[in-house]
This record gives sequence, structure tokens and C-alpha cells, in this order.
Amino acid sequence: MAEQKILLVVDAKDIEQMKSGINTLNEMVQQLLSDRLENSDTYLTSEEAAKLLKISRRTLYQWRKAGVLKYSQIGRKVFFRNKDVQALIERNTLNRYQLK
Repeated sequence: MAEQKILLVVDAKDIEQMKSGINTLNEMVQQLLSDRLENSDTYLTSEEAAKLLKISRRTLYQWRKAGVLKYSQIGRKVFFRNKDVQALIERNTLNRYQLK
């Protein structure tokens, strides 16, 4: 059976509308993924938590021992709740223009 070919003509305005729609969908997906992470009880390993906080694993260990960040431990494996990591970031977010 012969393959049918279709010629489609689209003007620049239609392409811009499609791009806008794709960008809107992408933003919605990113927001949903972000909300899911922030509101879920997912757990992070030490490596993941350190990467998210942009600190070394040694600094994370010191924060853990100082009680800066709650953690769970099973055997030698340490876990951090994503909610706790996000809360730490929020608690320490400063307004650049805040008066001291």
C-alpha cells in the first residue's frame, strides 16, 4: 500500500501560537513537579541533600550533628526528608533589602 503524503501550510502566527502553548505546558509541568517534590514525603540521601543545598557532604554531616537539619538513619545509611531540606532553605532566605 502506498504511503499518503500530506502537505501542511502553517503561517508564522500559527507557529508562534504553538510555541507559546508548548512553553505554557512546559511551565505547568515544571510547577507540578516542583509542587510534588515540595509537598511529598520523599527522602533524600546525603549525596542528594548536599547537592540540593550546594554544600559538601562534610558540611552536611556537621549540620546534622549540630541539629541544623533533622535526619533519619537506618544502619549506616542517612536520609533527609525533602520537606525538611526545603524548610531549612526557606527559614534562611534573606531579603536583600531587609534592614538590619
